[in-house]
Amino acid sequence: MLKYIKYIKYAYNYIKKNIKYIKENSIYEGFYYPVIGNNSMWSNRNTGIIMSTLVGGYGENYDKWWTFYWGIKCKFKNPDKPFKQSVIDAIERHPEMVIEKYLITDEQDPNPIYMDYVNTKSGLGIGDIAMAASLLNLNEFKTYRDDVGKQVCCGYDRKTKIYYGWSHRAKVGFEIGDKIFEEEFGDDSTPYKQHGSKTIETKDDQLKAARAFAESVS
Repeated sequence: MLKYIKYIKYAYNYIKKNIKYIKENSIYEGFYYPVIGNNSMWSNRNTGIIMSTLVGGYGENYDKWWTFYWGIKCKFKNPDKPFKQSVIDAIERHPEMVIEKYLITDEQDPNPIYMDYVNTKSGLGIGDIAMAASLLNLNEFKTYRDDVGKQVCCGYDRKTKIYYGWSHRAKVGFEIGDKIFEEEFGDDSTPYKQHGSKTIETKDDQLKAARAFAESVS
């Protein structure tokens, strides 16, 4: 119980101190509020996760594992348009991005549902609005198909000289000096940037690392 109280106090103080900054820099339009408990990781059509932290340990419940989540969510002002207009405008201004609508229900559905998806102007897939918003600094995009036909996404930031690989599950950027990603290297505690035996020395190596990571999470 003491640990729960400790984390509740920490969460409350963090949120109180940072809520203004988080709201200003979030991609969502709506009401921001703290969440504390065991379900703050979940979103639905009406809410989005802004941040979520998991802590846990043994010994508090007869040597069984306990979990505790805390974070910040946003209740969308308009669930049909959850993103700030400034985010949409930034994507539309990007020289390589274009927002397109995809039908995600059956064509015969009397109330069809469409999803906004972002592609490059040459037709390569990037991701949904949230993913595209996190990739606005990228200048070069490369998209592949893996051996089973899944899309593999990579992109380069010329300013920071970082090559990213991503899917809807995760995104990681690789720099000179990191390792070329190997899925079977290391263990669960090994950072993705160090998940390999060979050091990244060139931009081509960065792309190899980004592509290998993207393939592993696609």
